[in-house]
Amino acid sequence: MYVCVCNAITEEQIRRAIADGASNLDDLCEALGLGDQCGKCLEYVCHYFCEEASQAPDESRRTDPAAQVAPDNSGP
Repeated sequence: MYVCVCNAITEEQIRRAIADGASNLDDLCEALGLGDQCGKCLEYVCHYFCEEASQAPDESRRTDPAAQVAPDNSGP
């Protein structure tokens, strides 16, 4: 299923990016170009990432998947 229509990004591409090491929403956006156009995909991607992270075998990711999605707003 297409998640980002603007950039033709699918669930499978998101799944692969997570498997390849994307550990938060910023990583996914950078790796795939998510949110570069209209940004409507980001809410679904955030939800999808939380689901994927909660199913990951890594215990640190399972304990608080939302922490893995929060963007880093700490600034320079």
